[in-house]
Amino acid sequence: SLHGGGAHDFEWELHVESNLRATFAVTADPSQADFFLLPACLNRLWASGWRWSEARQKLRACVECTSRFERKLLHVMRAVGPWYDEHPEKHLVTRHRCPYIGEQSWAINADEEVYTELWRHPRLRYICLETDPEPPPGAVRDWHREVHVPYFVDAATMQSPLPHAKRAHDFGFAGSLCCGRGWLTELLRLDERVELRDHTGSAANATRLLRTASFAVEPRGDMPERRIIYEALHAGTPLVFTSPVAPPLRLLSWDGVAIEAGASLWHGAEPLPTLRSHDVQRALAHYDKWMA
Repeated sequence: SLHGGGAHDFEWELHVESNLRATFAVTADPSQADFFLLPACLNRLWASGWRWSEARQKLRACVECTSRFERKLLHVMRAVGPWYDEHPEKHLVTRHRCPYIGEQSWAINADEEVYTELWRHPRLRYICLETDPEPPPGAVRDWHREVHVPYFVDAATMQSPLPHAKRAHDFGFAGSLCCGRGWLTELLRLDERVELRDHTGSAANATRLLRTASFAVEPRGDMPERRIIYEALHAGTPLVFTSPVAPPLRLLSWDGVAIEAGASLWHGAEPLPTLRSHDVQRALAHYDKWMA
């Protein structure tokens, strides 16, 4: 049988319009606008059509669904006036991956023909979720077109950090061991990791682990950014990054909430991340002071 759905990963799209309205002046006169927002949840519609095998491997998406939605959106945008065609650089569109100069179209949407105009336009600006501070060869971050936002968590229910005495583990990892993360089994005990095999969100035991670990371990997969980064912060737990992660909009750096661990030589010449770097060890030794 097949399983569908992944729209919960893109809950942030539901809050883009209200956040912009709360922050900036809004006009209904297109001739007075500095920017135009397309208030459509492109990622959520795409993800709602995902189909999975029993082994939780993604098989396909409903490409016809996204194509039909894109045609409808383009028709509505052009019905407003010539603004989209004459000034695409003023249009803000949501997209999962942040834009690169020299990006490959297959990398935008998992090698599927999804939103072939709205997600591949060379001049649109993207309100986007994931960017890589170390882009693939031949590509560089397109800062001018990138509006990098975090995964959504409800700030109203954010928990206060626990003192070190109530932390059961130095480290905690919740997620899949895919994408070259197998080395975690060598660095973490069984009780320091909860393996999630799908995209349906954190299990209750994963949430408990994140809450009671001194640091949440955040390794990269196909991209450096993960939803659990923000779920750990929401649970009051700081982070250990094993590779660089670009901070989102309005966060200048990860100082005070995350430490980037270095690399160590394991099994010959192949470098693998180490969790107990000097900075991490120092923070663990004086945890409550470091958290303050």
